Amino acid sequence: MNQIAKSLLVLSVCAGAAASATAGEVLSPLDPTVVDDTYFSVNDDNLAEIDFVNQASFPVDVYWINFNGDRVLYYPGLAPGSSYDQETFITHPWLIVETGTGGTTDQGTGDLITAFLPVTPNPDYNPDQADVAYITGSVPERPSWLVPVTAFAALALFRRKFAVLA
Repeated sequence: MNQIAKSLLVLSVCAGAAASATAGEVLSPLDPTVVDDTYFSVNDDNLAEIDFVNQASFPVDVYWINFNGDRVLYYPGLAPGSSYDQETFITHPWLIVETGTGGTTDQGTGDLITAFLPVTPNPDYNPDQADVAYITGSVPERPSWLVPVTAFAALALFRRKFAVLA
């Protein structure tokens, strides 16, 4: 190995060590529908930590997406204005669902709010180096056509039931 290659190797090792010693990142929110439908945990090679901060006006449930792509409830009912630290791994996605909206471990259930994926290696689970996941926003708006369609379907079932009885 020549001297230039050795220097580049040393620089890259030092840069990697410096990066792992820095404070965590503010995580960019991910599309929760995409995470719920297609993401899964890949490996458990690189330790990380996320500080979930609920800035929404309602409580949320925090789910880990496991190696099979299934939800695992980790923190039910994180209150508005509250936070909690979660030890995790770099390739492990997290899904946020509004508490009490029918959210279960089944994909596609509940009001999906946001999702996150940690990015900062944190081999010592140092809270000062945790990535930060700000949970903001509001409950996704339901389509305006949903109420009339639901009312129409209920009326149709009601009429059908009484037509059979008559």
